Amino acid sequence: NDTLLKTTNSGNTWELMRIVYNNTSSISFVDVSTGWIAGGGTEYPNLDWGQICKTTDAGLSWDKFLFGYGTEWGFKFFDIHFLDRNRGWVFGRFLSPSGTQREGIIAYTMNGGENLIFQRTSTSNGLVSASIIEDSIIWVVGKNGTILRNSNAQIPTVVEDEINYYT
Repeated sequence: NDTLLKTTNSGNTWELMRIVYNNTSSISFVDVSTGWIAGGGTEYPNLDWGQICKTTDAGLSWDKFLFGYGTEWGFKFFDIHFLDRNRGWVFGRFLSPSGTQREGIIAYTMNGGENLIFQRTSTSNGLVSASIIEDSIIWVVGKNGTILRNSNAQIPTVVEDEINYYT
């Protein structure tokens, strides 16, 4: 089971919060009250949907948003970043019902995660971590050494440059 911990004293003590759902992978807060958790999904053949949960009361309650629910596609979100209460990105992968088609995905929201604009990428690797620099550049790393860069974070566009490094 996933665990959510909260501190209000710089980490001296931690409080166990209500477990939101399984497969939690990332958390992002923009202030002391407003934050999001991303995760969900499983691997083929047990396809699932991506999940984002949002709190506006410092984690006392969470609203859950499901993506891919009712479709044959599987989604998993690995990382989430918000710049303010409305604009944010989630990074992950989707998988076809047969398990043969995989694609790294980037999704953008302008309404706090209630709706996502999915952006396709040219990689079949899941995208697992990202960094957003000064509201203008996104760097994303993925499985198998994938590195993606987008130089215009304010406008949701497909990632422009992709470099694959394999070790």
